Amino acid sequence: MNSRALLLIKRVLLVLMAVYMIIGICANLYDHYFSLKTVILVPLAVIGPLFLKVLYAYLGRFSDKNLRIFTWAAFAGMIVLQIYVLLALPATVYHDAFRIVQQAEQIGTGDIDWTSTYFLRNPNNVPLAAMLGDWFKLTNFLGLSPNIALIILKLAIFDGMLAVVLAIFQEATGKRQLPASGALFFLVSPYSYTYNIQVFYTDTPIFFAISLVALVLLKQHHKSLHHPIIWLTGLFITCLAAQVLKPNFVIIAAAAGLTMLGLLLWKKAEFKHLLGPFLVVVCAIGLAFPAGKLVNASVSYHPDSSYELPTLHWTQMGLNVKNYGMYSGSDTKQTLKIPSLKERNATTKKIIVQRVKKLGFFGLLKLWTVKAGILLSVNNYNQAYTGGFIQSPAWFQQHQRWWTTGADLMLRCAFIFLYAQTLLTLAGEFKRRQSSGLVLFLLLAMIGYLTAHTLFWEVEERYGQAIFPLLLTLNAHYLAQGVPSVKFAGRKLAGLSALILVLGGGYLGLNRAKIVRRPVVTVAQRSQLSDQYHARVVWIEPGESVTQNVWVNSSNNYFAFLHAPGSQIKVTLTDIDAHQTFDASSGKLKFRTNRIKPGKYQIKLDNETKERQPAWLVRTHKYLLGQESANISEPNWGKRTLIYLFGQTRSDKIK
Repeated sequence: MNSRALLLIKRVLLVLMAVYMIIGICANLYDHYFSLKTVILVPLAVIGPLFLKVLYAYLGRFSDKNLRIFTWAAFAGMIVLQIYVLLALPATVYHDAFRIVQQAEQIGTGDIDWTSTYFLRNPNNVPLAAMLGDWFKLTNFLGLSPNIALIILKLAIFDGMLAVVLAIFQEATGKRQLPASGALFFLVSPYSYTYNIQVFYTDTPIFFAISLVALVLLKQHHKSLHHPIIWLTGLFITCLAAQVLKPNFVIIAAAAGLTMLGLLLWKKAEFKHLLGPFLVVVCAIGLAFPAGKLVNASVSYHPDSSYELPTLHWTQMGLNVKNYGMYSGSDTKQTLKIPSLKERNATTKKIIVQRVKKLGFFGLLKLWTVKAGILLSVNNYNQAYTGGFIQSPAWFQQHQRWWTTGADLMLRCAFIFLYAQTLLTLAGEFKRRQSSGLVLFLLLAMIGYLTAHTLFWEVEERYGQAIFPLLLTLNAHYLAQGVPSVKFAGRKLAGLSALILVLGGGYLGLNRAKIVRRPVVTVAQRSQLSDQYHARVVWIEPGESVTQNVWVNSSNNYFAFLHAPGSQIKVTLTDIDAHQTFDASSGKLKFRTNRIKPGKYQIKLDNETKERQPAWLVRTHKYLLGQESANISEPNWGKRTLIYLFGQTRSDKIK
């Protein structure tokens, strides 16, 4: 009876997870920009699992030694390409991710200044800024620039997560095929070269922590956790840091607690076996709350409730149908108009009740389905928190629309494959009458993450990526039971690869007209603290000027520059090579043809008035945001940069 109860719970969770996977497949098949032409990708939901099965069988023909060499070579090749991407195609990062880096650099230099209201409104991001600031202190001592220091940290955390995933594959199957397949995916997939390494934020540290939790539990499940003190100590520190950085990591503790309860009631032997890692996870997450306060105190941060948003504000945004349950700037502005936190909280509760009543059961169900789709979609994941590239080679800029569209398509296909394979794994696990604590934990953690955001929080594509390591672990654990042999695996692999390329090429071909007309940002510097957080302007005295040089490697027909409110400063854009100057005082230039040719340009701000004029110049100590720093007479320290972009727009929409 006891085992039947646990089996029933497992099967209910499997069904819920299957529903999420179906939503995920549909979300990645559909692209609103390309409309119904995405139908051509539907066969990928069937082809994907077949391709993965055949690839796995094909790699089985090679010796363990050769597969080990291939895995290491692919992983090393990926790192080389990542370094090239970060140096040759650095993205301009904005919103929360930039504000954290900017504040961390101040902390790293000892210039602790909390005058920006961003952290007063978002105190949950203070620990990340503090920890990154400590990293900058160390790298400043070693003589490294903040740009290089950040590259090292981003690669260490993200590639560390990928290494843990490959270790999970090896531990789960005991064979080299799956790690080799994983290394191949990481080598060729945009997943390894876009958001995950371009942006430093809370996501990749959480991915790493979740991966490590899965690996330790898997090792304990297999009774192969050698040197347990070292492993559990590392797990404790990682989970402690993860919870301090990201409050929703508590879902992992909840999943661990529920799994322990189920095992205690119905599988006491396995409860005793997995108790150690689970207790470490729960204790680490519990201690994170006082630890977070200590971290905040270490950087002299003092919360101010007059700026804070109530916790339920994110639930309110999650019920905003106009924004599909995503972040709502209008909701935030309205809430901040209310004078006190107590009043904001009361008003937020009323709005939540009103929205729930207005939506009704079917309205809520529709909204929840849309939100789940956003969580599991990767349609815009590559561009998250980035606003273009600071610089990029000519071969990329001249064909940027195709490179970015192709990268987006590749990532969507990869996740369609993964979700479809997971459906097969869930179906196979449903047939099994055994219920393991590991599988229960994986299901509870994944469903917990997805359901918490779907029902109670606002959503972004990034949030759903937390389940990626868990999905891989679940599939690897199931594959360990054996994969049927495949005859003529080499021929079938070639055939399926060709079919995938035909479908992908067909999709791009059918949408060619829209792809070549999509607006694209080729060169930009868009990192800023934002006026809404009371960023300080730089005052340009009468007769003074500011200049900044930018190199552009493709033809463009659009230039935009961010003016400070009320500024009467004159702005010009000069093509230094062609000796041609454009007046950009309006804040933008639009041409029907690509009059902005490849070459070196200078953006110049002149104060020709008799009064000082405000200008937006983003200030850092040593962190370089643009291709080079702006020239300005005002500071005798640090770096400054203007906020600008070059782009290509649809000519028929220019007025």
